[in-house]
Amino acid sequence: MISMGLTWNVSKMDIPLMKRDHDILRVARIMSRESNATNFKFGSVIAKGRTILGVGFNDVLKTHPKSTTFHGHIHAELSAVLNARCDVSGTTLYIFRAGYKERPLLAKPCKACQTLIVKQGIKCVCYSIEDGYEKILVSQIFEG
Repeated sequence: MISMGLTWNVSKMDIPLMKRDHDILRVARIMSRESNATNFKFGSVIAKGRTILGVGFNDVLKTHPKSTTFHGHIHAELSAVLNARCDVSGTTLYIFRAGYKERPLLAKPCKACQTLIVKQGIKCVCYSIEDGYEKILVSQIFEG
């Protein structure tokens, strides 16, 4: 993956969540149930306003359903971008990581997904944390 030397800094912006954010995060939670990963289940949604453009979940890749060997995985963020099948610039990306009994866990995007978010022009990211959610503007979270 292309590295842009970016640093994810969430302390710069604190945006309150609106009702629609909670509604769309509920969809991301439902999408996390579709994941075939055993230890970590992520769901994601790309939306513009109340309109959902794409959904995704992390997917562990196998060569055969009975295989115990994994050959990589697709992140929920990438899955949602690919499923959108349209321009996602100016949208909001919602990410939910489900823990035990679907308790929210930290779903901060990894470095590769951060690069994807910037390159796709996504303007806002909302993700689960242990005690709730963070919503941040992409333009305010990268340095370097």
